[in-house]
Amino acid sequence: MIVIDGQQIALRITQRVAREIFENSKKTNSRPGLAIVLAGNREDSEIYIDIKQATAREMGIDTHLYRINEQENTEDVVKLIEHLNKDEEVSGILVQLPLPEKYDTDRIISTISPGKDVDCFHPENVKKLDEYKERKPFVLSPVYATVLEMIDYVSFDLKGSVSVVVANSDIFGGGLQKVLEAEGSKSEVIFTDDKLFSEKIKKADLLVTAVGKRNLITADMIKPNSVVIDVGITKEDGKIYGDVDFNETKEMALAITPVPGGVGPVVVAKVLENTWKLSQERIS
Repeated sequence: MIVIDGQQIALRITQRVAREIFENSKKTNSRPGLAIVLAGNREDSEIYIDIKQATAREMGIDTHLYRINEQENTEDVVKLIEHLNKDEEVSGILVQLPLPEKYDTDRIISTISPGKDVDCFHPENVKKLDEYKERKPFVLSPVYATVLEMIDYVSFDLKGSVSVVVANSDIFGGGLQKVLEAEGSKSEVIFTDDKLFSEKIKKADLLVTAVGKRNLITADMIKPNSVVIDVGITKEDGKIYGDVDFNETKEMALAITPVPGGVGPVVVAKVLENTWKLSQERIS
């Protein structure tokens, strides 16, 4: 059984990108810039932002945090993003999700320039997944890229495999399904209200879950010697849990991600890698 070390994978990515940024800065005297838009007062969002900013500084990426106050509405956020789209010092834009309910998330995300969209949620970037098999996108959603990194880490062959994505969003699940199928897996997206929920999970050689419900997946539900990637996060009494009952399930799995310390650090690294790549795309 392999516990997938997200910290190790993330460090490999951030060190490589930091070297590239350093070498580039000596030639151009410039650094990539990431604009982060934060609305609301969710504790987990604050934690994620702090981690992203700290890691960005270590890598040589400038960050600019824009806090949206309670009086500002969707139009105000749209105007801010339109300004950031034009700002030459901003290589990438990230809107920390989820936004408070008062905001039109779809409109805000679709305002981001596709060429500055580090999360790859803009409709144009999502549509590129339809052509993934023929032409992989220049940048990929950090979560999807993280899943692929972890599959590579354990040398799991997607070709001919059965994969199941447990999601609470059509956008997330459908996008990842397209990526996995393009890589050769027979993939299915399921939701927690599926009447065959446990039966479908039991058939999965690769299970990716991103619901945010503690212990949703138990050891008796998974296929022996499968790969389990837990994207879900739940916080209870100051502690962070995943969707998977890790302590029991790890004895059944071929490889599994812990929470915390699994997916999270790699997603942050991939966000910042995308920022760097987009900065190079804009000047090439």
